[in-house]
Amino acid sequence: MLRAAAAQAHGLITLDQLRIAGVSSSTVADWCRAGRLCRQVRGVYAVPELLDRWSLLAAMCRSTPGAVASHRAAARLWGLDGVEADVVELSVPRQTRLSTAVVHRSNDLADVDVTEVDAIPCTDLTRTLVDLGAVVDLDVVERAVESALRQRLTTVSRLQWRLSGLARRGRRGPAALRAVLECRPLRAPPTESQLETMFLQCLRAAGVEEPVRQHPVRLPDGRVVRLDDAYPEAMVFIELDGWTAHRSQQAFHYDRRRQNQVVLLGWQPLRFTWADVVGQPGRVAGEVAAMLRRRAVVVPRAASP
Repeated sequence: MLRAAAAQAHGLITLDQLRIAGVSSSTVADWCRAGRLCRQVRGVYAVPELLDRWSLLAAMCRSTPGAVASHRAAARLWGLDGVEADVVELSVPRQTRLSTAVVHRSNDLADVDVTEVDAIPCTDLTRTLVDLGAVVDLDVVERAVESALRQRLTTVSRLQWRLSGLARRGRRGPAALRAVLECRPLRAPPTESQLETMFLQCLRAAGVEEPVRQHPVRLPDGRVVRLDDAYPEAMVFIELDGWTAHRSQQAFHYDRRRQNQVVLLGWQPLRFTWADVVGQPGRVAGEVAAMLRRRAVVVPRAASP
């Protein structure tokens, strides 16, 4: 029974659970010496073979009253793009003393701000994005926002609503999120991948006009295809090839046929890989700018649905 409970809680079992099950303190000590249990934090033990990447974070939450995973830890729990640091980061009531994690003391976590992700108390997705800018730069916040919108975990209007209630002078998280939302084109769809978000960021950093997202083009046979990123006036579109861009041979061939049909209408493509955008963003932005200058002549207007 205890093992089953631990298996559903990232390998963890509390001292209270052990006592309720009739396990004495001396037996717990014997099990620890034998390697059947290991102490994680005060009052929380683990079955070693059941531990996973979230065990320490879950243990800290279980051992600290009122603690919830937040900021980078919450962003990783939610599976958002851009947040790489694997850090135990918690929001706790102001009077709580804790020194074994990255701690943010706050008394303004409302019920609407707290949920559970994978059985770990955690700030909800919207509050996570409001807080995130306090510990990461604007580019990372933008990647996380686009990822959340893409997964339909929140909406721009909900972010703006919660932002209005949490903004304070000198509070970096809300200020960062507001900057990201103000920079975002009105009613633009989410980017389709982290690579696309990073591509747009490299253009912005170089002062290159951002393309239109998900631009529709009607083919001669009447079908409408959408170009991920396009400059309709110049009839230039961008293809971004990530590691998982083509999950099947059928998708690979479809993308090539679609590109050929769009090119036959007079559009000019540019293709970039993850290595291009991440490793040489300046070159990528320069090539886009050069293509736009070259196409700055009178061209047939793109067909629209």
